[in-house]
Amino acid sequence: MGKASRRKQPLPQAAAESVSTPVSTPASPVRRWLIAGALLLLGALVVFWLYQFHLLGRNAPVGLSAVHATFVDEQRCASCHSAEFASWKNAHHAKAMALPTADTVAGNFENARFDYNGITSRFYRKGSEYWVDTDGAGGKVGSYKVAFTFGVAPLQQYLIAMPGGRLQALGIAWDVQRKTWFHLHPKEQVTAADELHWTKPAQNANFMCAECHVTNMKRNYNPADDTFKSTWHALGVGCQACHGPASSHVTWETGDKSQPLAGFGFETPLKNAPQQTVLETCARCHSRRAPLGDGFVHGQRLADDYSLSLLTDALYEVDGHFKEEDFEYGSFAQSKMFMKGVTCVDCHNPHTGKTRLQGNALCVQCHNATAPLQRTGLDTSTLQRKDYDTPAHTHHPQGSAGSSCVACHMPGKFYMEVDFRHDHALSIPRPDLARELGTPDACTTCHKDKTPEWAAAKLQTWFGKQTRPASYGQMMHSLRNGGIGAADVLNVLVLDPSIPPIRRATALEEAGRYPSEAMVKTVIVALKDADPTVRIAAIHALGVLPPDTRRPLLVPLLADTVRGVRIEAARALVDARDQLGTDRPRWDQVIAEYRQVQASLAERPESHLNLAGLDRELGQHDAARAEINKTLALNPDFLPAITMKAEYLSAADDTAGGIDLLRAAIARHPDAGLLYHALGLAQIRAGDRPGALQSLKMAWQKMPADASFGYVYAVAQHDTGDPAGAIKTLDAVIKAHPESRDAAMTAVRYRIEANDAAGAQAIAARWLKINPGEPSLGRAPASNGG
Repeated sequence: MGKASRRKQPLPQAAAESVSTPVSTPASPVRRWLIAGALLLLGALVVFWLYQFHLLGRNAPVGLSAVHATFVDEQRCASCHSAEFASWKNAHHAKAMALPTADTVAGNFENARFDYNGITSRFYRKGSEYWVDTDGAGGKVGSYKVAFTFGVAPLQQYLIAMPGGRLQALGIAWDVQRKTWFHLHPKEQVTAADELHWTKPAQNANFMCAECHVTNMKRNYNPADDTFKSTWHALGVGCQACHGPASSHVTWETGDKSQPLAGFGFETPLKNAPQQTVLETCARCHSRRAPLGDGFVHGQRLADDYSLSLLTDALYEVDGHFKEEDFEYGSFAQSKMFMKGVTCVDCHNPHTGKTRLQGNALCVQCHNATAPLQRTGLDTSTLQRKDYDTPAHTHHPQGSAGSSCVACHMPGKFYMEVDFRHDHALSIPRPDLARELGTPDACTTCHKDKTPEWAAAKLQTWFGKQTRPASYGQMMHSLRNGGIGAADVLNVLVLDPSIPPIRRATALEEAGRYPSEAMVKTVIVALKDADPTVRIAAIHALGVLPPDTRRPLLVPLLADTVRGVRIEAARALVDARDQLGTDRPRWDQVIAEYRQVQASLAERPESHLNLAGLDRELGQHDAARAEINKTLALNPDFLPAITMKAEYLSAADDTAGGIDLLRAAIARHPDAGLLYHALGLAQIRAGDRPGALQSLKMAWQKMPADASFGYVYAVAQHDTGDPAGAIKTLDAVIKAHPESRDAAMTAVRYRIEANDAAGAQAIAARWLKINPGEPSLGRAPASNGG
């Protein structure tokens, strides 16, 4: 779902943003069956599949107020905090979700019609009720009553109450500014069979997004009868959504205030709160993330309740600018402002939702020649004192669009067709790198008829020729594309404390490509980082090490104070569980915590596949098969589950059944390289080597962006007597993916076998420039002469 994907991230794991959040997921370059990714990140749990879904457990709430405080009527807040309440009641937060009335419905329901993909939808009223005639789950037009409005501007969506307690978000929304109906996927021909159709799980508001449109949402899914009995304290994002349940505060306020009460009765008091508290309060909704259970607990870390998305290639440009909507936090966490202690509320009034000042005045409250904003926790010591709001700095006429601070430092784009969002990384324009990195730049975003080279020349004319160190974008480009010295770049990025944690964690996710003693030392340091996202990424990086090496490094993290870290450590120790000794009971406890979380997400097929993966690793194959079947019952076209079921059919001497299952899935998804890959492996098990080679070749052709498919095809060629073909395929893989260690190391071995020591030497030499510490190349391949 578009803005809804902020609630439960494509996953790839989940996401959410401001409460005017509409519900549909923007179409992705990836096939739409991957929409589950927008919901949840599938982790190592789901074998080697194309997902990352880190779903973790929950601790018991801590603190007296967290145990005893309950939610109160929000009008109680207004009795003392009238000014704040008055500001809030007209804000988008207050109107995030509402019952449909003449006051809340923005769309035209006066017998209005809208045509899309051969379907004419009609919007009309029955007395005080709002109705729409549109295509339902079977493709036939039916009549549906609007249950809730969803969002208020710049677009408004509508939720339909469906059987089983499901709230589904229509794909047709109202453009508030243009006053017209539009489809959230105008370039897609969405039919009832499509994952983007409003009746599908990807558009289910109970799971995907309603949490960030109401106060104290509980999904309350019952797997026994596949129903939701969702509840919330109040529609809209109210006072207690951010401040927490207020009963203890009200009791103290109306009682004997001579007795001090920590936090005035709130688990997480927000007045003059430290940066971490403020940012993580906002990030519960304003981030791409995956849920770790049913709702969140006030007073806990963000990583206790959600798994934050890193700066993945699917979501962000290589330089960190947003690609898909990230709902602010992922961008802001990369900024210099973040590193200097700035919080959301320094710029935004949390009650009105508006910026505290308009235009450039907002920025110059800090960026000025004399007196930057001062408060505890804000470091302005390195801020250059000068007048920024002048043509001498902007090089654009005063008051023009180009003179706006956000035009250059917060360029934006439209999401959900009509919702313009600014990039919150607050970066310096680098048109000189746009061509090199393949990234958009702020200058040509406005000057569409110009080139990045033109813009770079302009900046040099204005500011002179500048010598800069390698940028984050250049370093990440090197890491992801096998640049010369990439392994050294990894160490620099991860170990530099001036680099924001989200960027260091993102770099760590690339570490597995560059194993070496130096890499291991870097990762060991990262395991002790203060930021939980860095610790989690470090755990992932150690996956390339053997279990005996991993075990002593990861066992201490089973007792980490943050749930996300504990669970990831336990998952990384599954294959070492029998060597844990006295630490085994702790591991058992954390794995049970993981299972509990999966159970709390039982409405999603990903949770069952996660459990299937875990059960398979534990040798509990009957349980794994049962979870696979539950996965496919929820989504018969969930491709990773289909491939895993095919493997189990082969293991049960029913390889033919597995092949039939995969062929049927391919008929429905002819472009899914994953299915061809799985079919090829099944055909190998069946002894059909010619068929297997053809299927594996198709997988590589269908998904050339995945180096592993080309690598596996090459290995199959080699092992079926075609070493020359294998070398040719590996050459193609290396050309397309110079970062592929598997392809490079295998190409070295195959060339040695073919008595091509010179070719092997060239590949090895190239890889040693990328990773001088490569352990499998302790010495260069011998020449033909020995």
